[in-house]
Amino acid sequence: MTETVSSEIEIDSSVARVFEILCDFEAYPSWARSIREATVLEKDADGRATKVEFRVAPGPLPQMRYILHYTYPGDAIAWDYVEGDLRDIRGSYQLEDSGGRTKVTYHLAIDPGKLPLPGFVKARAAREITRVALKELKKHAEAS
Repeated sequence: MTETVSSEIEIDSSVARVFEILCDFEAYPSWARSIREATVLEKDADGRATKVEFRVAPGPLPQMRYILHYTYPGDAIAWDYVEGDLRDIRGSYQLEDSGGRTKVTYHLAIDPGKLPLPGFVKARAAREITRVALKELKKHAEAS
């Protein structure tokens, strides 16, 4: 069953800087605590990552591996699941200028599939993923 959630946060940094941070996938392990490794597998003609492999250890859950395909529609970064230890994961970060600050909206649809979790735990995990990701992004962007 796919859980779909959205969360948003305001970051005291420019849209360009937040976009730059989000596009630097290989630096994610330095500021996103559940990401152990991120490897860019393919890039587009503009040098932006289009396929990225992640190894994550989300809290009490076992370490997982998955590959995502990225696109860049306007001031957004979107991804779709390619393969790995989940059944499905897709989502986006949408960035909006808010008077020199950046409003970031994180949309996430996730189906862990193989993990034997009750529905309410999956829903709580999806909400927590977006909340923690945005909090860590804010902390990193405002410190850099």
